[in-house]
Amino acid sequence: FAIWDYSANFWDYFYYVPNFSYMKENYLMYEEIGVHTVLTQMAPNEGNYYESQIHTYLSAHLLWNPHQNVNEIIERFNNLFFTPKYATYVNEYNDLFLNRFAYLDSTKDGGFHATTGDDYNYKSTATFPQAMLQKAIDLLHGAIDEVKKDENLTVADKEKIVERLTGVLITPQWIMYDLGYIVEESQFKVFAKDMFDNLELLNINLVREGFKPNYYV
Repeated sequence: FAIWDYSANFWDYFYYVPNFSYMKENYLMYEEIGVHTVLTQMAPNEGNYYESQIHTYLSAHLLWNPHQNVNEIIERFNNLFFTPKYATYVNEYNDLFLNRFAYLDSTKDGGFHATTGDDYNYKSTATFPQAMLQKAIDLLHGAIDEVKKDENLTVADKEKIVERLTGVLITPQWIMYDLGYIVEESQFKVFAKDMFDNLELLNINLVREGFKPNYYV
C-alpha cells in the first residue's frame, strides 16, 4: 500500500525543523509494515533554500535505502552542494540549531516537540534565542564574504555558492524577522532590506502556503 507523506513545513517554509533522524525512523517503519509507495509532498515552487534542498536530498536517499546513516548523507550533500571548504560553515550552522534542540529536549518533560503549526510554543523566542540566530546570521554572512574574495573560484562558481549560502541564511533571518527581535527602526530597515533582497535573489514568492513575503511587512 501507499503513504502520502510531507517533507515541507507548509505553515512556515523557512523555520528550522529538526526532523532529520525522524525521517529515517518513519521510512524504516514504512518498510517494516510493507509500504511499497511513498508520495512525499514538498513545495517545489519555493524550493530554492537549504531547508527544502536538504530535506529533498535526504528523503530521496532514505526512500532508496532507509538504513543509511543520516549524518553521512547530510555531510555528503553539504560537501557536494557548497564545496568542502564552505560546507564547514553550513555544518557549523546545523550544529547551532541541533545543539539547541538537543538542550530543549533534555530539559522538557516528555522531550521537545517541534511542530509545523503554532502549538507547543515552537515558533517562539524560547525556542529560538536571538543570540543563536544572530550567531548563525554572522556565520553565514562571513561565509558569503569569504566566497566573494576567493580567488580560486570563477565568477560563475562564486555566484552559485553565494546563492546557495543565501538559501541557508534566509532561515535565521526569517525567524529573527518573524519573532520581532529587531525593534529599532533604522536597524529594522537595514535588516529587512537585506532579507527581502535575499528572497528576491532566491526567487521565492511565498513564505508559507498562500502567503507572500510582503504580507508580513
